[in-house]
Amino acid sequence: MGFLSVIRRWALRDKMPIREISRRTGLSRNTVKKYLREGIVEPKFKTPPRPTKLDPYADRLSSWLVAQTRKSRKERRTVKQMHVDLVQLGYDGSYERVAAFVRAWRADRQRAEQTTGRGTFVPLIFQPGEAFQFDWSEDWANIGGERLKLQVAHIKLSHSRAFLVRAYLLQTHEMLFDAHWHAFRVFGGVPGRGIYDNMKTAVDRVGKGKQRDINVRFKAMASHYVFEPEFCNPASGWEKGQVEKNVQDARNRLWQVMPVLADLAELNQWLEDRCIALWAETPHKALPGSLADVWKAEKPMLMALPPAFDGFIEHSKRVSPTCLITFERNRYSVPASFANRRVSLHVYPDRLVVVAEGQTVCEHARLIDRSCRKSGKVVYDWRHYLAVIQRKPGALRNGAPFTEMPEAFQRLQERMLRKEGGDREMVDILSLVLQHNEEDVLYQTSDEVTHIWASGFVANMIPDGKRWEFAMGAAIPLRDDFDGCTLRRLARVCRDAKQTRRLLSLAVIYDGGSRSDAAHIGGVTLQIIRDWVLRFNASGPNGLKDTPKSGRPSKLDEQQRRALIEIVERGPYPSVDAVVRWRLKDLAAWILSEFGIVVDERTVSRELKNAGYRRLTARPQHPAQNEFAVEDFKKASQPNWRKSAISLKAAPR
Repeated sequence: MGFLSVIRRWALRDKMPIREISRRTGLSRNTVKKYLREGIVEPKFKTPPRPTKLDPYADRLSSWLVAQTRKSRKERRTVKQMHVDLVQLGYDGSYERVAAFVRAWRADRQRAEQTTGRGTFVPLIFQPGEAFQFDWSEDWANIGGERLKLQVAHIKLSHSRAFLVRAYLLQTHEMLFDAHWHAFRVFGGVPGRGIYDNMKTAVDRVGKGKQRDINVRFKAMASHYVFEPEFCNPASGWEKGQVEKNVQDARNRLWQVMPVLADLAELNQWLEDRCIALWAETPHKALPGSLADVWKAEKPMLMALPPAFDGFIEHSKRVSPTCLITFERNRYSVPASFANRRVSLHVYPDRLVVVAEGQTVCEHARLIDRSCRKSGKVVYDWRHYLAVIQRKPGALRNGAPFTEMPEAFQRLQERMLRKEGGDREMVDILSLVLQHNEEDVLYQTSDEVTHIWASGFVANMIPDGKRWEFAMGAAIPLRDDFDGCTLRRLARVCRDAKQTRRLLSLAVIYDGGSRSDAAHIGGVTLQIIRDWVLRFNASGPNGLKDTPKSGRPSKLDEQQRRALIEIVERGPYPSVDAVVRWRLKDLAAWILSEFGIVVDERTVSRELKNAGYRRLTARPQHPAQNEFAVEDFKKASQPNWRKSAISLKAAPR
């Protein structure tokens, strides 16, 4: 560029002849004239394309470079190793030529990614009530004077962009279900579909393309609220960019201006009120008005809100001999009648519900402590141990659950345990809670009580001219159409050991024995004897049986079941069904194509077994078997599926 500047200055400013400029520069006069005529400031030299020794191997080298980009940094091969591989394939050029090609290839790839690759997107538009987007984030908040790390659920309507933020301590299923319910409640309805990333609480396995194995409980929640879940491609957060941006905006608009709150419930109420206030303050940008204005127009397009989904997670727990179950390093008490038995634990975001035999047994507030340095806590309910202290009254003195009794009961216990037999009398008084209102019993055991007759379990008092009297509840009488001899005769022919033990226990009561004697024979508590009496009075001896759970109803009706039996009887057509004998998976595929019902192979096997069929498998063929000698040793085998002998006898004619 400096050389051309000198030529132009000599010719244009100094008026030097072209011949003199040619003599001084050594250039031809035609070249000097060309520079001056075209006004060239910077010389440009075009390099003509020349063939290289690497051209026959360029495609192979490019494929190697593409394959290297999919590997981790430590697994990638160097350019020198690629040069060695090319030499083995017949390349006789230099390493520098290969290195120059790799540099140019990487520069072109980087330029493509910055222009037409990930940096290019398509703007999206959503119709009213069409979709919502969901995402989790992690943020910190000061709750009760302690700085806690929270898992925050963000739900945003795709059309109106109305949003809700709700905080939890965990990202588990029950928290996910609770966040959806509160979002739909605040939005006033349910959109048509939800857009998610591939979170583990929703997707069990990510398949090829858009194939997903959706979690069963998540699918049940989506079916309850009647929306279609849709999942983004892995590592493609821009497919739900609205809620991704909401995560960033919430840190400035919510978490940085948040006051100090007492507990998580107060925090979520503050977040809900603040989000609704921000709807009116935030313009929509794409549509006229604020988010609140567009939401009011979108609300009629949402589906009516159904009842809340019972979003619990069920765990099977075994109750310990100390009447405790363990969950998340904490232990919770269960009524003593379920000790050493299996119960079902329903986990909710804020509570734990214990269910047994189809009934709710007890309920506890859920404790969540994410610190691994602290030991778990024990949550007692002293009422759960009343059946135990009726048999072991000495445990009342140092029993850990009874340290949490009301103060009135504790003061009464101090006075009763000072005298001989006071523990038994205190147990009898505490047992009044099982049959009377606890507040009334507490009032009678207050400091104003003047006298307690422990032998008759009666407390007398006259407050404000009114007489209060509590007595031990009378025993429930047995039905009069049975007697002890009848129950013993039934017990002799009964094949159910548990029912036999219960019949013998109730026979003692018929013969004049006490409920304590019946409990001793049955090896149970008085409360369980009472339950047996209620079941016996209601249903007779059959009420003392343990009825198994019915389970889920069959997916096939009677007509579909008969059709299944017909195709099993006739067997498959090889030209049509492409099999020579029915397999369970073939029958499951036939049910799906014929009735549109998805069933498991075990379900098909259960249906055939209930119909009286049994499965016969062929003997495996040895690889050295002589096919010409098979006919001499072949046996006439039975059909693959046939009626069993027992079922044929029992089948009606």
